[in-house]
Parts: sequence; C-alpha cells; structure tokens
Amino acid sequence: MTTAEETKLPTGQLYGLWGSASGQFLTQGGRVIFHTSREELEFLFPGTEVKPVDVSPLEGIPIQYVRGMEAVQFPLDRSEFRCQT
Repeated sequence: MTTAEETKLPTGQLYGLWGSASGQFLTQGGRVIFHTSREELEFLFPGTEVKPVDVSPLEGIPIQYVRGMEAVQFPLDRSEFRCQT
C-alpha cells in the first residue's frame, strides 16, 4: 500500500483536453483527464483544444494512466514519434 508521502502528486498548473462538441473537459470514468505539460498534450492531440483545468490531482486522472496511453513514456521524447501525413 502506498502512503501519502510516497505518492508524488503533480504541482502547479494542470491542463486538460477540451471537448469542442460537449463544451466540457474530456473524462475517463467520470474523472477529468489532465497533464502538467500543455505542450505535450498539444503534441499528442493535435487539433484538440488544451485549457488550464482546476481539478484536484486526486479527483482527476493523469494522461499517462488513460487507456491507450500505456506505451507512451513521459516526459515525451518527440524523436520517438513518426509523423504520418
């Protein structure tokens, strides 16, 4: 079991993915998806608006724990990605 002292919670501004159709932050399981780096979110999800989000790290879900993101290493090394046009 992890203690509060062992858990490293993000500090500073958090950013979320904004759903233009829903007008809400994107969620998984009812928890707002967030990340500490606006630039990394914009790189991973081009064309999706990224906005500052005011959510407790304990109530949201970090992007690295979202389904489908398991293979992505953070911080990002952009050289590991290929552009497909």
